[in-house]
Amino acid sequence: MKTGFIAAVIIAAGVFNFSLSTRAKENQPEARLGSVAQVSSGFEHTCAIDKAGALWCWGANYNGQIGDGAWLNREIPVRIGKDTNWKQVSAGFYHTCALQKDGAVYCWGSNKVGQVGNNKREDVNKPARIQARKKFKSVSAGRYHTCAVSEDGRMICWGPMECAVPEVCGAEKKIKPTPLSKEKDWAEVELGGKHLCGIKTDGTLWCGGNDIFGQLGNGFNNFEKQPVLVSSDTDWLQISASLNQTCALKKDGSLFCWGYNYFGQIGDGTDLSKNAPVQIGKGASWTQVSAGTNFGCAIKADGTLWCWGNNEKNQLGAGKGENTTHPVQVGTGKDWAEVSAGGYHTCAKKTDGALFCWGWNGDGQLGDGTRANWNRPLQIGKDTDWSEIALGIWNTCSVKKDGTLWGWGNNEYGVLADETDLDRQVPVQVGKESNWLEVISGSGYLCARKTDGTTWCLGKNNLGQLGNNDNWLLPKKVLVQISPDPGFSKLSAGNSQSCGFKNDGSLWCWGNNANGQLGDNTRASRNHPVRVGDDADWIQISEGWFHTCAIKKNNTLWCWGSNADGRLGIVEDKDKMSPAQVGQEKKWVQVAAGKDHTCALKKDGALFCFGKNDLGQLGNGKDKIEREPIRIGKDANWKALAAGNAHTCGLKTDGTLWCWGSNRDGQLGDATNTGRKEPAKVGADSDWVEVLAAGDHTCARKANGALWCWGNNKYGQLGDGSAWRENPVKVSQP
Repeated sequence: MKTGFIAAVIIAAGVFNFSLSTRAKENQPEARLGSVAQVSSGFEHTCAIDKAGALWCWGANYNGQIGDGAWLNREIPVRIGKDTNWKQVSAGFYHTCALQKDGAVYCWGSNKVGQVGNNKREDVNKPARIQARKKFKSVSAGRYHTCAVSEDGRMICWGPMECAVPEVCGAEKKIKPTPLSKEKDWAEVELGGKHLCGIKTDGTLWCGGNDIFGQLGNGFNNFEKQPVLVSSDTDWLQISASLNQTCALKKDGSLFCWGYNYFGQIGDGTDLSKNAPVQIGKGASWTQVSAGTNFGCAIKADGTLWCWGNNEKNQLGAGKGENTTHPVQVGTGKDWAEVSAGGYHTCAKKTDGALFCWGWNGDGQLGDGTRANWNRPLQIGKDTDWSEIALGIWNTCSVKKDGTLWGWGNNEYGVLADETDLDRQVPVQVGKESNWLEVISGSGYLCARKTDGTTWCLGKNNLGQLGNNDNWLLPKKVLVQISPDPGFSKLSAGNSQSCGFKNDGSLWCWGNNANGQLGDNTRASRNHPVRVGDDADWIQISEGWFHTCAIKKNNTLWCWGSNADGRLGIVEDKDKMSPAQVGQEKKWVQVAAGKDHTCALKKDGALFCFGKNDLGQLGNGKDKIEREPIRIGKDANWKALAAGNAHTCGLKTDGTLWCWGSNRDGQLGDATNTGRKEPAKVGADSDWVEVLAAGDHTCARKANGALWCWGNNKYGQLGDGSAWRENPVKVSQP
């Protein structure tokens, strides 16, 4: 399709290579994207042709879909080759195709099922000319297939349209470009997720492929191997197909959409799917339309831009994250000339050729020099009054010195107490009270303690993680008090379970207990705090996903729950449903439990770790499981630890910060995405006073009270405002 995008479900990207806009000069492009002639938004990447005929791409590049000869994601536009004769570009799901002025078509990117058209099945990271002798006048890249209209009016396609498992599907199909039908009267073709639509020279509209949601628009819901007539009308002008919906314009300027409509992406004011075209609005003033993944955008004759449907990542450019079933205007400008809706982002050019993008920016697809994930510490705002900090798997929370509670990141279960489920990419205050002392955060829920000693929770509650003795398993979007409330003096959270200490040293836990991680000698999950044994001498605790470890006043170390991969630090290879002592030593002062591993410090500052080590998270330079504590290095100046999914961080007494393990999302903070099997220093600063890790991101506080975060930022959990853009931002290169 010319400007829109054909997409599918969210795919978690593979290994990213992230860099900041302040990258070294040698990594900057020699030239810059100028005035834009045409733009196409893919699922996680974007491409544009400038008015000089040069081709530029940016964003996700793990399949080579950028085409710059590398596999690195790009957060600013990079020029593709030196040619200046590009005419049209189409960014698909994992691959890209472009047409040159001489009629030649080139494709690159994912090629597992032959969608690049070079008669091979290997990914390509540079433009490769398709194996067809014909000259073409347009090209459209779909999810796993590609079609182009030749100059003689044939529709030529390659790669399978119906593909559920790309590694195996289409194995018997031809991967070399072949005619889809014998007709020679095609004027335009647009590809969706598993369907295609085309307009013929007589103005009729035809669609074929998957029709489960009515995206073919012919009034049925049947798979069609060949394009079938959508209606008897002969005045269709422009077509745009996406994942499971289709939109088209008529010559009189009227706009129609059909197909899947759960998010309101048809734009007819309902959320009911339609298997025949329905008109959007009553006017006949539309000039261009683009269908994205579960949303759409269109431009009117007066130059205004309108979008509708899913707004999860603010891809509509309006509404602050709220979905809408009817078109809403993007800003007040009246100089929009072209729009392209992508996976969860949108790009549009103005009449002067200036390019603007907004929405999800996890792979740099907005081209503004930023991206969602950061591989070195980034200060969160300018505040220096952060006090207590807590990291959940996908969000971050903190109490400020004034007693107010703040949160940001994933809000799927209403964990930010704003009575919505909209993610937040910058800190927002949780409630209006200012008597909070401490906050903890798990996966989809948080709990916080007030100055009066009471504990309150909100968010996900399917396993009793709110502790309010309520059998109602649905999330709570308002704070509820745990019941009974023992009056805790300290809290701790794991993935889906929490614990608290009382002043008398007793330990209480609640939530998920499938692996015995609550320590009450059962596997029954608890929706209220239950006491862990009869001891009243606990001083510190840390919870992983499926296990818990704690230290007693006599400095002995105890762990319980799942013992898979040796995460409990005991030789016996079985789960423990009550505390089991780790060794016999009485020298432990702090413990940090990660997803599948554990690290702990001794009084003399020595560091020990045990458990899973496939990504180097133990820090001993190896990658094999250790079922008993092993010393990490010879240093004896460690003073604090934090463990995430598969990475670990520690503070030394000199104020330096060190991290090791998985670094796929930059969670080690060393300005790379290279995993480390031994501790690696984070920057050169020596004024760090606290570090926390959860999931695949890390946050740390400095002596002046400033908060810094880095790593995975998929839901805005870093709080720096870069995870996505709520409003259009101009594409520029620093």
